[in-house]
Amino acid sequence: MSKTGLRARLLAGGLLLSGVWIVPARADEPQARPNPDAPEAKAEVDVPAVSLLDAVRDGLVDVQAEGRGDGRMT
Repeated sequence: MSKTGLRARLLAGGLLLSGVWIVPARADEPQARPNPDAPEAKAEVDVPAVSLLDAVRDGLVDVQAEGRGDGRMT
């Protein structure tokens, strides 16, 4: 057996054996701990979705538009 063949086999074997030791580290997500100093969580309030045009029509919001002078609005 030649030296280059032996080196190639040793290198291939070393690479295969080194793959056994390479194990991906996996961790679980950390558990959220309640903060004793924080106030208790309040219940979420459902806010109804309203389109901008409906809100303007109903008087819920005020809208202003200005022209740029080149025919476009901002």
